[in-house]
Amino acid sequence: GQRIAERECASCHSVDRTSVSPNRSAPPLREVLAMNDSEFLAYRFIEAMRITHDKMPLFDFDVRSADALIA
Repeated sequence: GQRIAERECASCHSVDRTSVSPNRSAPPLREVLAMNDSEFLAYRFIEAMRITHDKMPLFDFDVRSADALIA
């Protein structure tokens, strides 16, 4: 999960416990995790990757990857 976050998310989102996101309009992943019900979070991540804004990277993101990222 940490490798996915560093490789795919860290250019915009903070992926640690304290830092500010490089892109100020991208929330830190810790905030995304805290704002969502963990039972549905993996599916929300997957959906966001499919229908989000143009600046999000395209990569293969499935439930297993989402679960690893959440962990």
